[in-house]
Amino acid sequence: MHKPGIIGYIFSPKQLRSSKKNMQTCKSDFRKEGPSADALDFDEFHHFFRFLTDRPDLRDIIRQLSEFHEEFFTVEDLKNFLTNIQQLSAVTLSHCRQLIRRYEPEPENQKSLKLSFHGLRRLLLSEAGNIVKPEHRVIYQNMEKPLTDYYIYSTHNTYLCGHQLMGDATIEGYILALKKGARLLELDIWPGENDLQVTHGHTLVKPVSLSVVLKAINNYGFSTTPYPIILSLEIHCDIRKQAILADMLVKTFGKKLHKNVAHLKTLPSPEELKNKILLKGKGGLAKELAALIAIVSAKLVNPLVDLERHPVNSMASKSEDQLIAMVEENQPAMVKYTSQHLVKCYPRGTRTSSTNMNPVVYWLAGIQSGHLNFFIKKKMIIF
Repeated sequence: MHKPGIIGYIFSPKQLRSSKKNMQTCKSDFRKEGPSADALDFDEFHHFFRFLTDRPDLRDIIRQLSEFHEEFFTVEDLKNFLTNIQQLSAVTLSHCRQLIRRYEPEPENQKSLKLSFHGLRRLLLSEAGNIVKPEHRVIYQNMEKPLTDYYIYSTHNTYLCGHQLMGDATIEGYILALKKGARLLELDIWPGENDLQVTHGHTLVKPVSLSVVLKAINNYGFSTTPYPIILSLEIHCDIRKQAILADMLVKTFGKKLHKNVAHLKTLPSPEELKNKILLKGKGGLAKELAALIAIVSAKLVNPLVDLERHPVNSMASKSEDQLIAMVEENQPAMVKYTSQHLVKCYPRGTRTSSTNMNPVVYWLAGIQSGHLNFFIKKKMIIF
């Protein structure tokens, strides 16, 4: 376990703040690993962890809001804080005593019913510190408007878990993105020696079998939410292979595929599309594959002109730089266009290390799909 220059045994912040794993348990686990001159002992690591997770703002809150401006909250202080600052309802003194006993890590403070900075931090990071209204912790918004009225949680090059130009294409990228609730996934499909594969073409990225990817999407697609998935297909194979691709999609997804939207005046709602998969693709495809495409790619040049020219089931794709230029030139025109058509914003090509743009700028112009790299240096971003 021990290597020169690193901590001998790693405790994650989640472990240390967990109400189910107290400091004594962590200390016992740490000692099992044995001493090492090249590793922090428990007390050293405890001190180091507290240094890293220090929150001066929380210390200031306790000093300002405690009755006698001390370094801890009493039961009454905590009740006032939760009621008046956090705006929680029905907070009682009895409930506050329970919270202190549960989240205060120091035994002496537990006995005297004092909540220290460390206890307050643990409380605020727990479900008990959740300030979101209980009725808003589930989907409460109207989900019966056209798909264009919603922001779409979108991934960029979903198959990549690290650098954009090297490494491996994986199914883990799809599985973890779907578990996080992503609703738009990208598949770059290329012909392989024996089957179709997903990879970042003309790079050092090692491919993954398309059949494996499709099975993963089918298995995990609706594990987090029933709302529809859009699969953005970038197809780099000939007509014969496209017919094979169409057969694979039908066999894998079956009745989940939603195809008939071109004749509609507006796109269906997320409610209508529950547990459905919509395929996005360009024109000029094999007839077998074209028949499965629900959302067609469109070229956005002038939002006011293209508003009437593009079909209702179109999605335009532009880079972050191209779209910001359009928004700055005429934001009202872009807002009007996005009220009727889907728009995809993807990261500029120089983001090879999988950094992310700020999607809020584009959301403010009504752009529904701001594509994000879900993995930065093989670590998933947290939303």
